[in-house]
Amino acid sequence: GGQEVTPQVDWSTLAAAGYTTGNGLVPVALHADARPVMGTTINLITDNVPLNSPFMGVLYGLQKFDPGVPLASLGMAGCFQYASNDTVRLILAPSSPQASDAFAVPNIPAFAGVAVKAQSAVYNPGAIETLLGAATSNGVELVLDLN
Repeated sequence: GGQEVTPQVDWSTLAAAGYTTGNGLVPVALHADARPVMGTTINLITDNVPLNSPFMGVLYGLQKFDPGVPLASLGMAGCFQYASNDTVRLILAPSSPQASDAFAVPNIPAFAGVAVKAQSAVYNPGAIETLLGAATSNGVELVLDLN
């Protein structure tokens, strides 16, 4: 249509220089530092926790929601619940962008094959741009095993 073509932009160099798109926030992410072998303790590590968060939690459950349950009705647009919250471990005032929760795997062979689901949730209304000021991580499935 006779319009000039805009020059190409190398987004990788802009990202390296600190340029971000959207709200600039990196999503909260959860992972385990080891396999859940009977009789051991593993750490569930939550990355990208906003600084000065008053608290966060790691949800543990036996039920997986796939696809995730949308949490927009709770004021958490764009967030989903991937694990049932059968129990929640509260972490007060995480002191760094990475928080860890120790998960002791029972040394009971009958539990081999049991799949424990986990997910993190972080509360920080000053840094998380949802109506509630909270965000959830991805879900993790830990299948307990003998070795």
